Amino acid sequence: MTAEAADRPPAGPAPAAGSNRPFWIAIGVLVLLLIGMYAWKVASVNRIEDQLAEQQQAWEQGARHAVQQNTRAMLGLAAVPLGLSAREEAMSRNYGLMQERFERLLREPGVERVLYASANDSIAVSTDRSLIGRPLSSAIPAQYSRPVGTNVVLEDGAYQAVVPITGLNERLGVVVLTFRQPTMEPGHGAAPDSIPSDSVDAGEPGA
Repeated sequence: MTAEAADRPPAGPAPAAGSNRPFWIAIGVLVLLLIGMYAWKVASVNRIEDQLAEQQQAWEQGARHAVQQNTRAMLGLAAVPLGLSAREEAMSRNYGLMQERFERLLREPGVERVLYASANDSIAVSTDRSLIGRPLSSAIPAQYSRPVGTNVVLEDGAYQAVVPITGLNERLGVVVLTFRQPTMEPGHGAAPDSIPSDSVDAGEPGA
């Protein structure tokens, strides 16, 4: 052994294949979202109660809008690591692990459904198994099926985080996380059934 080889520090262990760190980051952001939603709502309601009766309606509308905007932003953040996690399984076609991770997300309050549609827009993985094999347009409006970046839209009272999944030189598909604001205590205000759809661009996993 040469002196140069003896002085060289030993190589560390190789990183584990299929790291699930991005997946747990996504769960962590979702937990923060729920905590933040509750805090935003309580703070908004406390301000409303301090105002005169004729100002209540205006304050409520402002509070609802703030909750919606913050929810969109937080879901956009959660969607990025979720997309990175799904990208690994999509590239190796490890749909079993993807299904397992999606079903784990259903334990988080407010998460209604998570699905992955492949590049041909056929749903390959879904926590709602009745959707597997059906076209993506059966789950989300067609205009959201091929986003350039991560979009968060509000349709029929539910938020849809739509995440494009790409490989090095190809489109692998899209992940869709459906989130509905959990019901809170009566009298603390509820989210409206629907508002005009818009989106938050949070980047594109794998870009």
